[in-house]
Amino acid sequence: MNYSTSQKAIQRRIARHVIHRLHTFFAVVQPGFEETASKELKLLGIQGCTVTKGGVAFRGTLEHCYAANYYSRVATRILMRLCHFRAYHFNEIYRTLKEFPWELYIQGQRIDVEVSVHNSKLHHTERIGQEVIKAIEKRLSMFGIPCNTAGEVQKVFVRFNHDECMVSLDSSGEPLYKRGYKQHISEAPLRETIAAALLYECNVYDYDTIIDPMCGSGTFPIEAWCILHGVPSGANRTFAFMHWPSFRKHIFTGSIRKEPGGNRDITIIAGDSNPDMVAITQQNSMKAGAQLHTYTGDYLKEKMQAVRGKVLCAVNPPYGKRIHADDTIQLYKRLANIYKAWYPEWSFCVLIPSRIKEVFTIPADREIHFSHGGLPVSALIVYGRR
Repeated sequence: MNYSTSQKAIQRRIARHVIHRLHTFFAVVQPGFEETASKELKLLGIQGCTVTKGGVAFRGTLEHCYAANYYSRVATRILMRLCHFRAYHFNEIYRTLKEFPWELYIQGQRIDVEVSVHNSKLHHTERIGQEVIKAIEKRLSMFGIPCNTAGEVQKVFVRFNHDECMVSLDSSGEPLYKRGYKQHISEAPLRETIAAALLYECNVYDYDTIIDPMCGSGTFPIEAWCILHGVPSGANRTFAFMHWPSFRKHIFTGSIRKEPGGNRDITIIAGDSNPDMVAITQQNSMKAGAQLHTYTGDYLKEKMQAVRGKVLCAVNPPYGKRIHADDTIQLYKRLANIYKAWYPEWSFCVLIPSRIKEVFTIPADREIHFSHGGLPVSALIVYGRR
């Protein structure tokens, strides 16, 4: 690629200040799974993780950013922290960000600013966003760099908290739970990041058989298959960092490594009483390359035939708007009775609305609380009695 003299100068600055420098990143995580994400990032070789509510902060190079996006199954997105400052007036936002070296981070993308405000004098989010975009455009125009042209979207996150402004660059693009394989979804689907986190918390590698008898669009079984067969969560998608001026394809390619294969002999079963859901799971699993055993049947009425070895049953039954409250309670009572009578040796991970978790009468060995679709939910984990 031929660069002009000014472009060459920018490229040298990008190498010095972005590519060859450590940065602070923040992995946004579904609240309730921060520790799970921290453990996962450490396994990826990322050190210095600091857990806070809603995510994990860490220091690293661009390669660490690439790896976190490509491999993390639990994080929702990865942000690069750019700058922070105090501001009490809108013109302070413009003046400060006009001096920030945006030319090292943005080239040609359409800018989308997402603003959140907590306990700050400046609370008009739309006006804050306008000042940020105006400052970025002004700075880039000084170097003849276009932005907000038709092309890829670059999100800039601006967070005001007690008048302190934190500006971050989104490195992920689409949220990381969008793996690229789920073309068909069921009503109120479970996010892939939550399913993966729960499977990790259930020690997914310890089982011979994993089953989801209310599989919906197949999130639990497909995530289990990908974890156990070493398929990276980002293998079928692209990321926002690929459009950064600092992106070097060879560095990204070099950061990709083969994941351990795990237990390739494991049996993963997906079933549902609705044949349409089974068909959706089959289509999604084909897209993901996952080899599942599927069936149509009513788990609440039909006892399953003997399955192999140590079993984990991960299930997200219908609740909330999908089913009447009284029916929900009866469903979970029935599930508890089934587990005690038919499958006492199995391990279970059952999602249940937190307000009615007492109706599930099997004592949980572990409880994880989070929000799903705006509803407080508890994951009740019961280990098999052998």
